[in-house]
Formats: sequence, C-alpha cells, structure tokens
Amino acid sequence: MDSPNGESEDRAEQPAPPPTGRRLPTPAVCIIRGVVGGVVGGFVGYQIFHWLLRQGYYGLLFPGTLLGLGCGGVCGRKIIPLGIVCAMCAVVLGLYSEWSVAPFVADRGLGYFAAHVQDLRPFTLAMIALGGVMAFWLGQGRNPKPADKSKPPDPGHQPTNPATKSPTSVVE
Repeated sequence: MDSPNGESEDRAEQPAPPPTGRRLPTPAVCIIRGVVGGVVGGFVGYQIFHWLLRQGYYGLLFPGTLLGLGCGGVCGRKIIPLGIVCAMCAVVLGLYSEWSVAPFVADRGLGYFAAHVQDLRPFTLAMIALGGVMAFWLGQGRNPKPADKSKPPDPGHQPTNPATKSPTSVVE
C-alpha cells in the first residue's frame, strides 16, 4: 500500500536501526574496511618494530597488535571470524618481522626460518603469540554502544523553555 507521498509502506520488513541512531555497515563493507585497516596497521606496526629496534628496544608485539587495531578500529561492527583471521595474519607478520631482522646463521632463507621456528627463543615466541592474541582481541571490532539514557540530569542544569530560551519556572 502506498502512502499519500508515494512511498511504499513496507517498512515493517526492514530491521530497526541500532539504538545509537547510526546504521551498522553491512558485513561485506565491514570486512573490506577491516582488511584495509589491518594492512595499514600491520605496515605501521612493522615500521615501528624496526624503528624501536634501531633505538635498542625489542617491540615484536607491535606488528600484530597494530594489525588488529587497524582492522577492528575501522570495521564498525563486531565480527569474530575477522578477529581470527587477524590473529593468524599477526602471527605470520610477527614471524616475518623476526626473520627480517634476525634470520638464522645456518641459512638466511625464509623457508629455513619457517621450518625452524621452534628453535627461536621462548621470549620471541611469546611476543609473537601475544601479538596474535592482541590482534584477535582488537581485530574483531566492536558494536557501537547504545546511548545511555539512564543518566540523571546534571543538577546544575536548569531546563529552558524552547520558545523563549529562558529558564522555566516551577510553580508549586
């Protein structure tokens, strides 16, 4: 049935918008935004890792963490499988970052490094794993929080009359 202005009244079939008043992006849009954000975050994390290493610090946690932060920060909704993919990519990026600065002496090739990951120091493996955990946690994104309407009004705020823009008086 059409309304007087020519619009269809099939609105009952459409899902209600979230309580924040904003619409959540579709999962496809969220995934695309997440992948782009993850690539940018991973690149920035890789660069920060190298910069910190030149300063004398070992920040192997940064590539994976920033990959997850970049993905989840721009996603716009919570998608747990996206967090799982971020965790896997973060572990790979962490291993690549370690190989790029400290390949094995016996063979400097990436294939040899991948075949002998178990020979890395426990601290290095822990940093890579922690980067993967952080990437999962941050990479899954967050749903927007609904507006909290249960807060009491500010006691110092006096309501105003919208017509006159002057404070309203309470008559007892």
